[in-house]
Order: sequence, then C-alpha cells, then structure tokens
Amino acid sequence: MGVMKHFSGRSTGGGYSLPLSLNPDPQNFNIITLECINGFTISVVDYPDCKNHEGRKVLVFKGDIVDKLTTAIEIDPHFTDDGLPLIARFSPTMDGISLANSFVGAE
Repeated sequence: MGVMKHFSGRSTGGGYSLPLSLNPDPQNFNIITLECINGFTISVVDYPDCKNHEGRKVLVFKGDIVDKLTTAIEIDPHFTDDGLPLIARFSPTMDGISLANSFVGAE
C-alpha cells in the first residue's frame, strides 16, 4: 500500500500534436499516481490530448489493481465494461482527491 508515480501509456509521438478534445483517448495516458487503500485503487491519470480539466482524471477502481493499471495499454475514464472495475470519478483537484480518499475510507 503506497504511492507510485509516473507511468506512461501509449503516446502519439512523432513530434506533432493532435487537436485537443473533450473526450480523452483511452490509449494515450500517463499515470501520475496510484495508491491502493482498503481494497480500492485510486489513480490520477493525465490524458494529454484532452482539454477539459487539463486532461487530469481522479479515478477509483474496486480492488487492488495497481499491477493491472501499470501494464494497461488502455484506461478509459468512462464507466464502461472494459475489464477495469472503475466505480467512481472525482474532480481532478485537491478536494477531489480528498473526496476519493474519504470514499475509500482513508480519512
């Protein structure tokens, strides 16, 4: 149970930038933090091609899935049936992170 930082998913590369979108590309992400607390995994994920909330998402997953997230080639921040047990999303702010911690019983 600890914090891990700076993992990367697939990026666009090539020295050019794609237009920013309101919807994140689930295959273009950087994991900023991962923490397992009380059987839940809290992650802050950056989607560089997404313009809302500067591309940051605070995601809560059911279970200790740190290993699964660190090897994932796709993390969709929407509630889908893609194999990742996403159960909550919070505002990508300090208040949102505090709420995520309260949600999993850390505070």
